[in-house]
Amino acid sequence: LEGCYDFLLGYPGLYGNFITVERPNWHGDYHLNYNYQAPFYAACSSNHPELTDCYLTPLEQFVPRGREFAAHYGCGGVLFPCGIAPKGYMTEFIPGIPYEFERPFMGQKNDALHAADIAVFRWNATRNIVYARDHAYPYLRACLDFFTDYAVEENGRFSIPDDAIHEVPYYLKDFDEKNYPEIHDKNNVLTLGLLRLCIPAAVEMAEALGVDEDRRERWKDLLERLSPFPTFLRRGRRVYRYTEKGMRWNKGNDVGQQHIYPCGCVGLGSDEASLEIARNTVNQRKYGFSDGNAVSSFYAIGARIGYDPAYMIDRLREWNEKTTLPNLLHDMPGGCLEYCVVNALALNEMALQSHQGVVRIFPDWDLRLDCAFENLRADGAFLVSAEIRSGAVLYAKIVSEKGGTLRVAYPARDFTVTVNGAPSLPGASELERGIATAPGDVIEIRTL
Repeated sequence: LEGCYDFLLGYPGLYGNFITVERPNWHGDYHLNYNYQAPFYAACSSNHPELTDCYLTPLEQFVPRGREFAAHYGCGGVLFPCGIAPKGYMTEFIPGIPYEFERPFMGQKNDALHAADIAVFRWNATRNIVYARDHAYPYLRACLDFFTDYAVEENGRFSIPDDAIHEVPYYLKDFDEKNYPEIHDKNNVLTLGLLRLCIPAAVEMAEALGVDEDRRERWKDLLERLSPFPTFLRRGRRVYRYTEKGMRWNKGNDVGQQHIYPCGCVGLGSDEASLEIARNTVNQRKYGFSDGNAVSSFYAIGARIGYDPAYMIDRLREWNEKTTLPNLLHDMPGGCLEYCVVNALALNEMALQSHQGVVRIFPDWDLRLDCAFENLRADGAFLVSAEIRSGAVLYAKIVSEKGGTLRVAYPARDFTVTVNGAPSLPGASELERGIATAPGDVIEIRTL
């Protein structure tokens, strides 16, 4: 009962703490292939990192069992199933059925790593060394220990084999592995993206903590030689392939684009070839803006690649009009609470981006709309305020919490810059290359 009490009051599962049925879908669990993470996606960018205080608790509680599962493959670290519950409990383990061991994992190897993304977001946004030491780094290290053992070296690069990008339905009574070749998916874009998100953060944390030099080198080698994102031609356009070997495309869900968000591997700072492939991919999945599954990240994906902001705002309005209930939840077939983040995340990412080391002010904004925001949080522990009116950005104010280099892409050509009230003279190119800041510095940019 203690576990159930925490489940209701500490960190609610898919259906919150207001479940009114005895058997909610997916047992109302913490579904780790994006659903549990989604309600937390916008917490740090909204400058409420404290809302993630509860996030890692059920994951940390599952680590001992996750180590047992990883050992099944002869690996260190942790391997998690798709669905977990508080206090290290599982929701899909039914002894005695065929494929007893495989059933909870549904062919996937990345669920523990996927669940690390919120911890990475918080580290990137706050650089909180205490949080890294006590929570984020130990969990992230366990996730990466599995993949450094599990990855296969072939032709000078590392591949991730037997890792399904979509859930394989082991729960079917007549399930037969021969009918599901996706069990053997290789190099799915989501796992490749998660590794590219998590390894740099883990290396930074380890360096800041002064630990695990040997691990750092192994992680850097895995990252440097990790297989590239697969692509293929579809309808005459090059798009991202869901896997290098296995599933090419899927009409439902957006896991084939989650290397863009939440993983942050493609963005406005990427090369034009990558951006074109990403835009082609989203163009062929436009229905994702109102998809019944994983719409929680689709607007962020669009904003990250500069997709037509007016189109996205119109789709967002339509989606809200169609799905919003009187209690502000959304009538959708997926995991309930995951949809609560859609509006905040979409607007945050359209107004401010920083995942590629550059603070971008209104990078993908609908110019039909005036907007002002205060103290959105950017990577590097910067607090940003800005305003746009009649299609023109008026100013940006940036407070540096931890110091370090600040790089800004400001969308006006002529502007002034002050640092702590004193005039500074960087032009647009110098500002984007970076200026040094100390903790507490206030940088103001005003359009002439």
